[in-house]
Amino acid sequence: PILTPDRQTTPAPTEPVHLADIFERTAREHADAVAIDDGVATMTYADLDAASDEWAFRLHALDIGADDVIAVALDRSLDLVVAVWAIAKAGATVLPIDSRYPAQRVEHMIADSGAVLGITSSDRFDTVPRGIWWLSTESLSQSGPDAPPTGWPPARPTDSLAYIVYTSGSTGK
Repeated sequence: PILTPDRQTTPAPTEPVHLADIFERTAREHADAVAIDDGVATMTYADLDAASDEWAFRLHALDIGADDVIAVALDRSLDLVVAVWAIAKAGATVLPIDSRYPAQRVEHMIADSGAVLGITSSDRFDTVPRGIWWLSTESLSQSGPDAPPTGWPPARPTDSLAYIVYTSGSTGK
């Protein structure tokens, strides 16, 4: 193509958007489409949106929000994706914890990141470090409020962290 002065060559700038807003827009636009298929079960975007709202409401009730780091010690599963979406919706930051990491490394990651809370499954509850308060996926899934709590949605600054990842060697330990 030939570029002319009246033809825009760069797209117009867009306003920054928080990750949770992208999730919510995607869920609205593709509500009935399969969002997750883990080989055993599937979840539509509408179901994922509803489940992550429920968990996010519980996190919000615990005063979890912007600048809070939440450790997630879950294997790859539907619950892992629900947890990530819920944490984003609450405005907080995800700290993924791999169950194969040595306990000392996990303890360092939690302390160094400033994590204030963790999410894990009840079958792993006895194996996670005790330096922070942990919630099980089962407790987050118990019936709760269907309507958004007071103060919802929380402040979600677009320049806040979405996640913290420690790569091999990044801890210096």
